[in-house]
Amino acid sequence: MKKLLFFFAIISICSIAKSTEINDTEKPKPIKIIAQKKIDTEIFTPIFIQYIQPGKRTPSCSIILKQKEYKVIFFEQNDIEDYSNCSKIYQPIITKIKGEFYAAYKYSEEETRGSLIDDYVVMSIKKNSFHICKNIDKITDIMKKSGKQTSKSLKFIIEKNSCL
Repeated sequence: MKKLLFFFAIISICSIAKSTEINDTEKPKPIKIIAQKKIDTEIFTPIFIQYIQPGKRTPSCSIILKQKEYKVIFFEQNDIEDYSNCSKIYQPIITKIKGEFYAAYKYSEEETRGSLIDDYVVMSIKKNSFHICKNIDKITDIMKKSGKQTSKSLKFIIEKNSCL
Protein backbone atom coordinates (compact mmCIF):
# COMPACT_ATOMS: atom_id res chain seq x y z
CA MET A 1 0.00 0.00 0.00
CA LYS A 2 2.81 2.44 0.90
CA LYS A 3 4.54 1.67 -2.41
CA LEU A 4 1.30 2.47 -4.23
CA LEU A 5 0.91 5.79 -2.38
CA PHE A 6 4.57 6.62 -3.04
CA PHE A 7 3.93 5.91 -6.73
CA PHE A 8 0.94 8.31 -6.71
CA ALA A 9 3.05 11.00 -5.03
CA ILE A 10 5.69 10.70 -7.74
CA ILE A 11 2.98 10.83 -10.41
CA SER A 12 1.57 14.00 -8.81
CA ILE A 13 4.97 15.68 -8.83
CA CYS A 14 5.65 14.59 -12.38
CA SER A 15 2.23 15.74 -13.59
CA ILE A 16 2.79 19.14 -12.00
CA ALA A 17 6.20 19.29 -13.65
CA LYS A 18 4.75 18.11 -16.96
CA SER A 19 1.90 20.62 -16.81
CA THR A 20 4.47 23.40 -16.66
CA GLU A 21 6.56 21.74 -19.38
CA ILE A 22 9.66 21.03 -17.29
CA ASN A 23 12.13 18.56 -18.77
CA ASP A 24 13.52 15.55 -16.85
CA THR A 25 16.66 17.34 -15.62
CA GLU A 26 14.51 20.10 -14.13
CA LYS A 27 12.06 17.92 -12.16
CA PRO A 28 12.04 18.09 -8.36
CA LYS A 29 14.00 15.32 -6.60
CA PRO A 30 12.00 13.83 -3.69
CA ILE A 31 13.77 13.36 -0.34
CA LYS A 32 10.89 12.25 1.91
CA ILE A 33 7.22 11.67 1.20
CA ILE A 34 4.48 11.36 3.79
CA ALA A 35 1.79 9.50 1.88
CA GLN A 36 -1.92 10.12 1.83
CA LYS A 37 -3.96 8.56 4.59
CA LYS A 38 -7.61 7.62 4.25
CA ILE A 39 -9.47 9.34 7.10
CA ASP A 40 -13.05 8.79 5.93
CA THR A 41 -14.82 6.91 3.15
CA GLU A 42 -14.02 9.58 0.54
CA ILE A 43 -11.56 11.85 2.35
CA PHE A 44 -7.77 11.55 2.23
CA THR A 45 -5.06 13.65 3.79
CA PRO A 46 -2.81 15.47 1.34
CA ILE A 47 0.68 14.21 0.53
CA PHE A 48 3.47 16.07 2.35
CA ILE A 49 6.68 16.04 0.35
CA GLN A 50 10.21 17.27 1.00
CA TYR A 51 12.25 17.69 -2.18
CA ILE A 52 15.12 19.46 -3.91
CA GLN A 53 14.04 22.01 -6.49
CA PRO A 54 15.91 22.05 -9.79
CA GLY A 55 19.03 24.20 -9.53
CA LYS A 56 18.82 24.48 -5.72
CA ARG A 57 20.91 22.85 -2.98
CA THR A 58 18.55 22.94 -0.02
CA PRO A 59 15.21 21.16 0.50
CA SER A 60 11.79 22.66 -0.15
CA CYS A 61 8.46 21.17 0.93
CA SER A 62 4.91 21.17 -0.40
CA ILE A 63 1.51 19.78 0.48
CA ILE A 64 -0.31 18.19 -2.47
CA LEU A 65 -3.82 16.78 -2.93
CA LYS A 66 -4.92 15.92 -6.46
CA GLN A 67 -3.76 18.90 -8.55
CA LYS A 68 -3.82 21.41 -5.66
CA GLU A 69 -0.42 22.31 -4.22
CA TYR A 70 0.51 24.49 -1.25
CA LYS A 71 4.19 25.43 -1.30
CA VAL A 72 5.28 25.51 2.34
CA ILE A 73 8.91 26.44 1.61
CA PHE A 74 9.77 27.22 -1.99
CA PHE A 75 12.59 29.12 -3.69
CA GLU A 76 12.07 31.34 -6.69
CA GLN A 77 14.47 30.79 -9.59
CA ASN A 78 16.37 34.05 -8.93
CA ASP A 79 16.87 33.31 -5.19
CA ILE A 80 20.58 33.04 -4.45
CA GLU A 81 20.21 32.95 -0.68
CA ASP A 82 18.96 29.44 0.00
CA TYR A 83 20.11 28.94 3.60
CA SER A 84 16.51 28.74 4.68
CA ASN A 85 15.17 25.28 3.95
CA CYS A 86 12.65 22.60 4.83
CA SER A 87 14.89 20.53 7.08
CA LYS A 88 12.35 17.91 8.19
CA ILE A 89 8.69 16.98 7.72
CA TYR A 90 6.45 15.04 10.10
CA GLN A 91 3.25 12.98 10.04
CA PRO A 92 0.15 15.20 10.27
CA ILE A 93 -1.92 15.59 13.42
CA ILE A 94 -5.54 14.94 12.44
CA THR A 95 -8.75 15.76 14.29
CA LYS A 96 -12.48 15.77 13.59
CA ILE A 97 -14.84 18.50 14.78
CA LYS A 98 -18.58 18.32 14.05
CA GLY A 99 -18.05 16.11 11.00
CA GLU A 100 -15.22 18.25 9.57
CA PHE A 101 -11.61 17.08 9.38
CA TYR A 102 -8.62 19.25 10.25
CA ALA A 103 -4.89 18.58 10.03
CA ALA A 104 -1.72 20.23 11.27
CA TYR A 105 1.39 19.45 9.24
CA LYS A 106 4.58 20.06 11.23
CA TYR A 107 7.88 20.90 9.57
CA SER A 108 11.28 22.13 10.72
CA GLU A 109 12.73 25.11 8.91
CA GLU A 110 16.44 25.83 9.05
CA GLU A 111 16.43 29.63 8.81
CA THR A 112 20.18 30.01 9.23
CA ARG A 113 22.82 27.31 9.44
CA GLY A 114 22.07 25.17 12.50
CA SER A 115 19.03 27.21 13.63
CA LEU A 116 15.91 25.02 13.39
CA ILE A 117 12.42 26.37 13.97
CA ASP A 118 9.36 24.12 14.08
CA ASP A 119 6.22 25.42 12.42
CA TYR A 120 2.84 24.13 11.25
CA VAL A 121 0.50 24.34 8.29
CA VAL A 122 -3.07 24.03 9.63
CA MET A 123 -5.95 23.21 7.30
CA SER A 124 -9.43 21.84 6.91
CA ILE A 125 -9.68 18.79 4.66
CA LYS A 126 -12.59 18.02 2.37
CA LYS A 127 -13.13 15.51 -0.42
CA ASN A 128 -10.41 16.16 -3.04
CA SER A 129 -9.45 19.51 -1.51
CA PHE A 130 -8.04 21.35 1.47
CA HIS A 131 -8.23 24.89 2.83
CA ILE A 132 -5.33 26.53 4.67
CA CYS A 133 -6.65 28.39 7.72
CA LYS A 134 -6.39 32.16 7.24
CA ASN A 135 -5.68 32.56 10.95
CA ILE A 136 -2.80 30.06 10.73
CA ASP A 137 -0.37 32.34 12.60
CA LYS A 138 -2.66 32.58 15.63
CA ILE A 139 -3.34 28.81 15.65
CA THR A 140 0.34 27.86 15.30
CA ASP A 141 1.40 30.31 18.03
CA ILE A 142 -1.06 28.67 20.43
CA MET A 143 0.08 25.19 19.34
CA LYS A 144 3.73 26.04 19.99
CA LYS A 145 2.93 27.39 23.46
CA SER A 146 0.72 24.45 24.44
CA GLY A 147 3.51 21.87 24.58
CA LYS A 148 3.02 18.42 23.09
CA GLN A 149 0.78 18.43 20.04
CA THR A 150 -1.96 15.80 19.86
CA SER A 151 -5.24 15.32 18.04
CA LYS A 152 -7.02 16.38 21.23
CA SER A 153 -5.00 19.59 21.64
CA LEU A 154 -5.49 20.50 17.96
CA LYS A 155 -9.25 19.95 18.36
CA PHE A 156 -9.35 22.21 21.43
CA ILE A 157 -7.36 24.98 19.68
CA ILE A 158 -9.51 24.92 16.53
CA GLU A 159 -12.75 24.82 18.55
CA LYS A 160 -11.63 27.95 20.46
CA ASN A 161 -10.20 29.86 17.46
CA SER A 162 -11.88 28.23 14.43
CA CYS A 163 -10.21 27.76 11.05
CA LEU A 164 -11.13 30.85 9.05
